Amino acid sequence: LQFLYFIGHMRTFLLLVALVGSALAEGTGKPETSWLKAELLEKWMKQFGYKIENADEERVLIRLSGETGNLVFVEFSDNDSLKLMTSWDSDQTGLGDGPIVNGWNNERRFCKVSISEKPEGQKGTLMVMHLDQLLPTKAGAEATRLMTKQTVELFETGVFEFDQFSKDTYVAWQKQAGAKEAASSQYD
Repeated sequence: LQFLYFIGHMRTFLLLVALVGSALAEGTGKPETSWLKAELLEKWMKQFGYKIENADEERVLIRLSGETGNLVFVEFSDNDSLKLMTSWDSDQTGLGDGPIVNGWNNERRFCKVSISEKPEGQKGTLMVMHLDQLLPTKAGAEATRLMTKQTVELFETGVFEFDQFSKDTYVAWQKQAGAKEAASSQYD
């Protein structure tokens, strides 16, 4: 009975994760400060040296340098915050990447990761990293630009670290599976 109770809560949790992920992707909030526009964000991203992949009136899509080359959605959002989001494809299903996500979220507090379903018909899941940072808009555009730069750099560091963290975890899982297989075949 407790197992069924757990499964019911897990389904609710997964639905909540999917809804939050969808809200993040759609950009539900608008900034309060009128000069926080996507055009300004695009200008700043170029000044910071990021390659612009796409931009519209709400968000900018940048590509990180380095071996991951992740695409990152960057936008000004509600309460004058900066919202950043990227994702990794995973062959895992359901909560298969749960240990990676939980390990990361317990050890690192600045960039959170969640698990989201891929669109219907696609196998696996997405691990989604997000970061929201309030901006000091009342201190003016230059203070806001500097906080934006620091936040994007922090997120970029988080992306590179999580990429390595997840790869290291997958390697450890493969080693554990190989050791278990070798131990079980020893008794056959």
